[in-house]
Amino acid sequence: MSETARFEDKSVDGAVFRHCSMRRASFEDVALSDARYDNVDLRRARFHDVNMSGVSIDDANINGMTICGHDVQALIRQYEANTASATANSSIPIGGASARAFLPSKDFAASKAFYAALGFPKLLDSDVAIFSIGKTAFILQQRYQKDWAENCMMQLMVDDLAGWWRHIEALDLPKAFGVPAPKAPAVQPWGLLVAYLVDPSGILWHVAQRRTGAPAD
Repeated sequence: MSETARFEDKSVDGAVFRHCSMRRASFEDVALSDARYDNVDLRRARFHDVNMSGVSIDDANINGMTICGHDVQALIRQYEANTASATANSSIPIGGASARAFLPSKDFAASKAFYAALGFPKLLDSDVAIFSIGKTAFILQQRYQKDWAENCMMQLMVDDLAGWWRHIEALDLPKAFGVPAPKAPAVQPWGLLVAYLVDPSGILWHVAQRRTGAPAD
C-alpha cells in the first residue's frame, strides 16, 4: 500500500490494516466504522470528515497524525491528564451538583418583586425564595445586614448583553423599586463588557457579556 494513499468518499467499514505503512495517508469523507489498525505506521496521516465509530488503533506510530485538524498525541496527553485529575479527585461524587448563593433582603417582598420583574423564574416561594437564572439559581432569604448587603456582588454572564440592557432599561427600575439607576454597558479594565444594577437591598449585579473562546466566562 502506498504510504501516501488517498481515501476519499469511500466506505471501508470493518477494514483491517496490519503491518503496513500509511505515512501521510489522507482519509476524507470516508466511512471507517469498526476499522482496525494493528502495527501500522500512521505518522502524519490525516483524517477529515470521517466516521470513526468503533475504530481500534493498536501498536501504531501516530506521531503527527491529525483528526479534524487536531493532533492525536496532544489529545491523548490531554485525556490522560484529565483522567489522572479525575482519579486524584475520585473521592468527589460525580453528579448534577450546583452551588447556590444565599442573598439578603431588606424587604423580602420588594426583592422578590424586583427579581420577578427582571424575569428570573421563581422555583420556590416560602420562608426563602429560590430564583433560577439559566442553569443556576440563588436563594433569597429574609435576613439583612447593611454591611453584608452593600458589599455583596453577583455576576450574571449573558450571551446578549445588548438585549439584556434594553430589557433592563424598559423596566425603569429606579421608579419601580427606588434603586439607583443602572449603569450602561462599558468595557472594564479586566476586559469584560459589563452593565451594573443594584437590587432593593443594595446587592450589586455585574451583568457581563460572555466572550467567545473564554472558558471562564
